[in-house]
Amino acid sequence: LRLVDRTRRKRLAGQLAQDLLARIPPYQGAAVRDVDVIKTMFLGAEGKPLTVKIFGKDLEVLRTVAEAVRERLEQIPGVVDPEISLQQAKPEIRFRVNRLKAAQYGFSPAMIVAELEAGLKGKEVGKFRKGGEELDLLVRLDPKVREDLPRILSLPVKNTMGVSVPLSELVTVERGRGPVIITRERQSRVVSVSADLAGRDLLSAYIEASRKLRGLKLPPGYLVETGGEALKMLESFRDLGFVFAIAVILVYMVMAAQFEAFLHPFVVMFTVPLALMGALFALLLTGNTLSIVSGVGVLILAGVAVNNAIVMVDYINRLRRRGLPPLEAVVEGAVVRLRPVLITATTTVLGMVPMALSRAEGAEIRAPMAVAVIGGLLVATFLTLFVIPSVYTLVERIPTGGES
Repeated sequence: LRLVDRTRRKRLAGQLAQDLLARIPPYQGAAVRDVDVIKTMFLGAEGKPLTVKIFGKDLEVLRTVAEAVRERLEQIPGVVDPEISLQQAKPEIRFRVNRLKAAQYGFSPAMIVAELEAGLKGKEVGKFRKGGEELDLLVRLDPKVREDLPRILSLPVKNTMGVSVPLSELVTVERGRGPVIITRERQSRVVSVSADLAGRDLLSAYIEASRKLRGLKLPPGYLVETGGEALKMLESFRDLGFVFAIAVILVYMVMAAQFEAFLHPFVVMFTVPLALMGALFALLLTGNTLSIVSGVGVLILAGVAVNNAIVMVDYINRLRRRGLPPLEAVVEGAVVRLRPVLITATTTVLGMVPMALSRAEGAEIRAPMAVAVIGGLLVATFLTLFVIPSVYTLVERIPTGGES
């Protein structure tokens, strides 16, 4: 189903998918468990948000563990439609070589396998070339023979001495089921259990899933690992935190060079935690979560929020160099710089408002970044007028009871 344009509907694709799943009536012999929302890749994320991988050797054991994992995921609120990646096994016929009899008749297992492959899959005997095209020529048994197990077992197999022995004397037949596909990762077989989320953020679901699976008893040699988009998100948050720390250090170094001091840049940097408080409060107030996109907004704040404090501290220092008493310089600097501080913050906030309020297609991805910047700037600007002068007096040890 292709949805109409985002501007013509009020609900998101995930909400519509869950509503559709609830409206599908039950059918005898069938269970509709999932409605997939086709997602575009963003920041390296793809597939279902929450994925649990089980590593091990035996596919049947992996299936049993995967079922236990799926049952635990189904108990988590907001985690919907967990699915096991191991597809339903297909029926197959297995030919097992009787090594003792084969050795008695002068056959090696490889010779028997080669005869079976030649008869069932075909053996390349040449090339057919025409008009620049080249096709393989295969020789194999007639389809009627290939589909008749007794006739396959009655086929004669020749050894190196030219003696023919029926295939039934050399192999035993077993009927069973084999996997459609076997996935390997880190040199081990792996089965995944993937689930969607409804009305819940990815990080909290990841944490609760990890806690639920912590008490799962596993056979020796088997490992359960929670990953998917959640793992990529945690890695992205770690990288974003590292970049944020580097940004703060660079901002401090630039200010230290400009102020030619280490204490005054330290005073200015007090606006960064104020901005973080405002960003988190704005995200909470608007119902947004702390994601990679909103994290980019926080990263922007590290460079933008300090501007107002720089203007104020620089002017206070200028007044003190003119001979104004320290406390009077602090008060005068805060009063005089109030207007440019408000103008700078207002223009930046107003520039972000269209992005925060946009309802265009894809706006839900960009809006958290604007919300984080707006909330951080508003709180940082308001508190800067009170916090920065106070911190400045404490750092410079300026008495507040009177002029020094």
